[in-house]
Amino acid sequence: TYLVSVQLSYDGTVCMDGILIADKPAGITSFGVVKEVKAILGARKVGHGGTLDPLATGVLPLFINRATKLVPFLMNGTKKYRATMKLGIETDSQDCDGTIIAESNHIPTDHEQIIRVLSSFTGTGTQIPPMFSALKVRGTPLYKFARKGISLERKPRSIFIHGLRVVDITLPHVTFEVTCSAGTYVRTLCADSGTQLGCGAHLVELTRLQSGLFHLEDAMKLDQLRTTNPDTVPRDNLLSLSKSFKNLPNLIVENNLFALLKKRKTVSVSQAKSFSSTTLNKGDLVKVSSPGDTYIALVHSLIDSHQLCKAPETNQALKLVCFFNPHENTLH
Repeated sequence: TYLVSVQLSYDGTVCMDGILIADKPAGITSFGVVKEVKAILGARKVGHGGTLDPLATGVLPLFINRATKLVPFLMNGTKKYRATMKLGIETDSQDCDGTIIAESNHIPTDHEQIIRVLSSFTGTGTQIPPMFSALKVRGTPLYKFARKGISLERKPRSIFIHGLRVVDITLPHVTFEVTCSAGTYVRTLCADSGTQLGCGAHLVELTRLQSGLFHLEDAMKLDQLRTTNPDTVPRDNLLSLSKSFKNLPNLIVENNLFALLKKRKTVSVSQAKSFSSTTLNKGDLVKVSSPGDTYIALVHSLIDSHQLCKAPETNQALKLVCFFNPHENTLH
């Protein structure tokens, strides 16, 4: 399913702005999906939200043309995965694409022990990012160093695991579902679990079920997209922008403040105090509407709402990202 507006440019080509939720297949990189979709749709720009490793499948939000400006605001939400790990084998990449570096025959057979170890990772914790990752050091992805046999020191990063449920144990494989913060490496979770179990482990299958606002049931198979004519976007695959943004905070403001946003001007702290009763966090994407206006503004909160009373009144509080028309399902 994709959220999209379609217009014809002066040369007759299709201009498409929106969010396409792809169901990434295994065996292709996230960038490979981006490149292919860009060619299929003839898009000027396509960005993706949250890299999936080649072996992984599932939700890969793609932001097309003007929608690319939404990437920083929509991709920091909660992620949900279904993962299968294999006990008894460690690899240098922490997944089945890597080289085996250790093996053990002492795989625990107590299912309750395995469940306890996995459950112990819920809540606040830390992870050391794997060397085989897209995380950049001095502008270079770590995996490029790893491929040369170079290991760099990585600082532990804070993560939060909201919930973890073991789905199946068929030794040496363990399948579980995990809901976690952005930036959590599931293969590192597998490797850390193997360490605690004393036998080692690595990731063999991974499907992203949810990425922020986007869910697998709304995703479109890449094979289906390959056979789609971009000139005739099928209406039954459209998901309204209103539905996509339904969980965002919503502010109703006076016409004069909305007029400022329409002029692409920021809202100051003094002007924002009129709706200070609404709880906002710095970095939030927020819907702003005004009585009688058909458009809804998507704005970036530049300050925590509880700081409005302390901040200088001339400071910026809200900055426009874009507008959307919920009736026409279009971005502007």
